[in-house]
Amino acid sequence: MWVSVHSVKEAQEACNSGASALIGGHIYETDCKKGVSPRGLDFLSEVCNSVSIPVFGIGGITQDRVKEVIMAGAKGVCIMSQAMTCPSPSLLTSRILSFTLEDSSHTVTNCYYNKTSGK
Repeated sequence: MWVSVHSVKEAQEACNSGASALIGGHIYETDCKKGVSPRGLDFLSEVCNSVSIPVFGIGGITQDRVKEVIMAGAKGVCIMSQAMTCPSPSLLTSRILSFTLEDSSHTVTNCYYNKTSGK
């Protein structure tokens, strides 16, 4: 079970309740959360360091920010806005995968793209 968390306390509670992975955010400013301050990379790092399960960053993440999110301790990223608005989701995915595969400490486990809906 994956759980969305917005604090270290929520992350620890979710982990203790049997979550298998966490989605922590929002990391950067995003149109999805207009007027709500982003939590930032320090927040993400604190969450990653407080639990023993994988954490994925979400919120305002673009292909140009993947590396810094991973460097903060995340096991992966959730990219929404850029994926929904880019002209070629497959090219975007290829660029992100090429980054993650360049560094042998990062591996890609699952990547899904629904061709029917374009999301």
